[in-house]
Amino acid sequence: MSEIDNPTFFDQLVVGKYSLLRATGIPPISFNEVIEFQSGKKFFYKVQESSDLSKSHNSIVSKFLNNIPLNNSAKAFRPQTSYLNFLEPHRKNYNFLRLDIKNFFHSISEDLLKESFDSYFKTQIVNTKTRSLLVDSFINLVTVNLPRDSKNKEFLEKKILPIGFSTSPVISNIIFRKFDILIQMLCSRYNIEYTRYADDLLFSSPKNLNTIQSAFFHNEVCFLLSSGGFKINNSKILSAKKLISIKGYTIDGSEDEKRLGTIRVSNKKLKIIEKLLHEKNKGTDNVTIMKKVFKKNIQKMKFKFEPKKSFLEKYCYDQIINKALGYRSFLISLIKFHNLYECMDEDSIKKYNSLIKELEKLTQTISITN
Repeated sequence: MSEIDNPTFFDQLVVGKYSLLRATGIPPISFNEVIEFQSGKKFFYKVQESSDLSKSHNSIVSKFLNNIPLNNSAKAFRPQTSYLNFLEPHRKNYNFLRLDIKNFFHSISEDLLKESFDSYFKTQIVNTKTRSLLVDSFINLVTVNLPRDSKNKEFLEKKILPIGFSTSPVISNIIFRKFDILIQMLCSRYNIEYTRYADDLLFSSPKNLNTIQSAFFHNEVCFLLSSGGFKINNSKILSAKKLISIKGYTIDGSEDEKRLGTIRVSNKKLKIIEKLLHEKNKGTDNVTIMKKVFKKNIQKMKFKFEPKKSFLEKYCYDQIINKALGYRSFLISLIKFHNLYECMDEDSIKKYNSLIKELEKLTQTISITN
């Protein structure tokens, strides 16, 4: 890939008001252009879809970032890949270790961004007063400086790569390519399989090789990550033998490298689908299903107006239809993945096909008033 120069960046990669700043460079974006919100313990940031900032982000992703090669161990945020691609290479093994990087996106420093992307931009001074370079305009456009009144207390007054920007996922993969390679080099010395899904690192090894569950291996990985300012979340370390369950999926490994194990969806993940089907078969009304199955008490929800009973029934009907269609798509994706990798056992495939048929029947027969 040729280095990006000033005309290319401002004429092709950014749009609107940002394309007019070639003489001064792009300053840090205003926090007023960003919406900060919290979900669980994580903080997310978004911009208006129709804004010049959003359009510039989309352009940068499609015309620049997507053309940068990634390491083959990175399975997240890539076309035609899913969480199953992250798990599948490990079913040949017996020993498992899952590590989680703490505050993955927001721990990516400005220095690491500049180190990773400097070689993609020509060394051109955009602003003679501030001596800022072209790469600085790029970094300012894809990061956020958190003000003192941000609710994200851990990163106050710091520049972060925001969770929620369309540029952040692919940037994180590009930045982590160096660390993926270092970890792969470590793993290759001990016959260890390694894949990464964003902040999830998964390691596995044959039954007779248990290096991954040693303090030595843990310390080596921590040392490699620390060079980029990353830390392991010790409360999320998961070590297992033969069976490991991660985010609703279970790998049933193999005691013999010549025989592959299987992947299946955990019973907990399927239970909600089965409960939905059970309640519908009983004839339970949609409002009650929302409460019993999805823990949503519609009567206590706040609406802009006083909802009538018919509105609540229609609302619940739409919610249940959408969820049923989503579950059906999810199960179909499992079948398709199995057709490519033959990674699931016969009983699981039969169960998924049965649930798909029941969900199809549900979406065709469900009514608003039943």
